[in-house]
Amino acid sequence: MEFDYLAVELVDSVAVITLDRPPVNAVSQQMYEDIRILFGRFDELVPAAKAVVLRGAGKHFCAGNDLEEFVTLECVSNEVGGNLISTASWKGVRLSSLLQTAGLDPKADWIVFTCADGYTAGIPLAKAMDPSTIVAVLMNNDQLTTAHGFPARIIVPGLYGMFHAKWLTKIEATQGEFLGYWQQKGWTNRGQIHTTAIIATPADNAVVGSSVTIGGVAFAGDRGISAIEVSTDGGLTWNPAAPQLPPKSNLTWVLWRYDWAAPRSGSFRIFARARDGTGTLEESSVAPPFPNGSAGYDSITLLVR
Repeated sequence: MEFDYLAVELVDSVAVITLDRPPVNAVSQQMYEDIRILFGRFDELVPAAKAVVLRGAGKHFCAGNDLEEFVTLECVSNEVGGNLISTASWKGVRLSSLLQTAGLDPKADWIVFTCADGYTAGIPLAKAMDPSTIVAVLMNNDQLTTAHGFPARIIVPGLYGMFHAKWLTKIEATQGEFLGYWQQKGWTNRGQIHTTAIIATPADNAVVGSSVTIGGVAFAGDRGISAIEVSTDGGLTWNPAAPQLPPKSNLTWVLWRYDWAAPRSGSFRIFARARDGTGTLEESSVAPPFPNGSAGYDSITLLVR
């Protein structure tokens, strides 16, 4: 059964739709499908709105369609050189706009997200008010899939993926630091993404000819990338790598390549490192993902014929 809406009000470009039952109260595919149908009628219901608030049984659910940005997301558990990282376009509404519309307690300094599966995460108010932090309802110009957080999720550039809450049901302004689900298990509550350069090709221990292209991605959260460097002699000397394409935004990874002519046959240890937009070099000291995210230079071995 579809949701029945009881009233629609347009206030300062924000549509408030009052429902006859809660928008989300459990991880239910049927409920997601109900909301998907409702959002499919968004333009019909409120064509002049830049954002929409669904309200029912004391719960609020926010979404929108006035902002698009390209953002790379990385999991805090990603190992050095790992593949738990990807880029997409996200479309929604600025979280700051929703908070300002709702009205903030002047004492509030943290924003807390609650999700349909009981997951929680919190970010400082200053990060929530950053213009790049959004409530997203579209991914790559299509509605979010359930796996990616349908019907709405948080996108908070610069922080690891555990702060990008999915299946959003509630946004609260609170006072004092909030420890979310993973923070209660010891993971960082600061969550700033570490600068990293990842070697994607060739594969580790690949056998190559004397001329080879080494390539990958570099990422530094919301700080951008100013340089990528490659060493083909085990870290003794470094040479600049070239960006393959301009990044989609300063919130995404940079694709890079380094064309190398091996001086001889044999085994070579290849390292890559990056500098963020401020010129700060990535951390060379090796660290595991827990609790603050992994660190250290990615490397591969190449066997030259």
